[in-house]
Amino acid sequence: MHRLKRLVVMGGLIALVAVAVIAVVNHLSRHSRDYLLTSGTEMIPAPWLIPVKPGEAVLHLTMVHDVIHERFPRHGPAWFTARQVQTQAELDRLSDQPTDDERRFALLDDLAVGYERLGQPGLGILILRRKLERQLSSQPEAQRTHVIPALYTTYANLGTLLIHASFAGARSGKADDLARLSEGGEFIRLAMQANPDAHFGRETWQAEAVEAMLANIANPKRLLIIDMMGLDMEDDRTVDANRLRFGYAHMISMAGGFDSIQQRSASGDISLTKQVREYIPLVRRKTASGVVEQRPFDEPTLGLVGMWTLGGGANPHSALALAHLMESVQQRRIAWDAYERAIELGSNFWPDPQISAQLLDHCRKRQRRIQEHLGVAAEVLRAQHQRELTKGLEYRAAYQAYEAAQLTSGRSVRDPQLNADFLASHPPIASQPSDEDAISAPLPPRFVDTLPLWIAGLAGLVVVAMTLQAIDRRYFSPA
Repeated sequence: MHRLKRLVVMGGLIALVAVAVIAVVNHLSRHSRDYLLTSGTEMIPAPWLIPVKPGEAVLHLTMVHDVIHERFPRHGPAWFTARQVQTQAELDRLSDQPTDDERRFALLDDLAVGYERLGQPGLGILILRRKLERQLSSQPEAQRTHVIPALYTTYANLGTLLIHASFAGARSGKADDLARLSEGGEFIRLAMQANPDAHFGRETWQAEAVEAMLANIANPKRLLIIDMMGLDMEDDRTVDANRLRFGYAHMISMAGGFDSIQQRSASGDISLTKQVREYIPLVRRKTASGVVEQRPFDEPTLGLVGMWTLGGGANPHSALALAHLMESVQQRRIAWDAYERAIELGSNFWPDPQISAQLLDHCRKRQRRIQEHLGVAAEVLRAQHQRELTKGLEYRAAYQAYEAAQLTSGRSVRDPQLNADFLASHPPIASQPSDEDAISAPLPPRFVDTLPLWIAGLAGLVVVAMTLQAIDRRYFSPA
């Protein structure tokens, strides 16, 4: 009985000590920075610089700045006209020769896209429909209903051309254009099934944009509630900055540095990639079907960048969505420019002038909030924005003029060095990535910082041991 009583008392004391130690450790883990002597911060690369899958594109926030200000080269009408001539000539040569259909199909894609870029999307759509019929007829009958990778470019290009050709008419309520817009979205979905990894998921967001526009056409007031990517128009757009700074910085340190993470991710370490990307700020969005979800902000951003640069170019809805996304990650300067670009393009917001006016008011209201935060006058921001946009447009005009002159002199449109001299004699138009893609994180603690905690912990253990020994002698030792 004496032994049992002794064990119970000792066990109870040990349990109390364990609870106290756990409480202290938990407190210190949450407030450890309050006890450290280290001061200062370091800049570490942001988690969105790790792609979803090895080899995929990554977002640099300067890309958004450059897209808004048209600071990227783009082929002009002369280039597409020359390519049409050359493409048709090659198709004519192949018409009387047995040849691999793969080359013929690639040329048909070029021809169809060229017609769309030259303002004749109807001809491009006709070419792609015929191409699709031929591709399907060449498949075994049992597979004709299956989505196969070989059909990807046909589905993607046909869907894109249908969307671009029908959007204006669909907004005005024309039944034929509405049907074509919906069909275009269906072809984009088929393209995604044929090749889910193509174009860093651009088709995913292209399909989302089509569904959003169809929903907006059915209910135009929806435009005043959420943007084309499903973000709430009136959201406060805040992120958990502390989680990004502290949790992400700790993970980088434990993994051996960002370079190590990049190498392991590139080699296919998917589990590590997922861990890193968990620290990317999330945006809350609502799909056209009403589903609410959270997605890393870089995914819709990359989709919009791709649609702008590789697809239909500038439009106010894309600019507005980019503004909302940039506000969500506290990139207020880029967001202000995106709102300004949406205002500049605003005459094409919507056929209903009242809705367009309300969307423009929304842009100006958000700009005023940003101006207050930045402490910079609107006139200063607008002047800088105009300088950047003018620089981009002038560069593109010069690029296309040089390109046209080279083609006129007899250079081939397929010559890889066609614009080499121009690029060599002009500074790069794309902005260099800077601190926008870095996270300011506290410096890791030094050993001297934690030495007082170690001393306090050891002293506590000594006190506990002495207390237990005194209790044992006082109450349980024989007289």
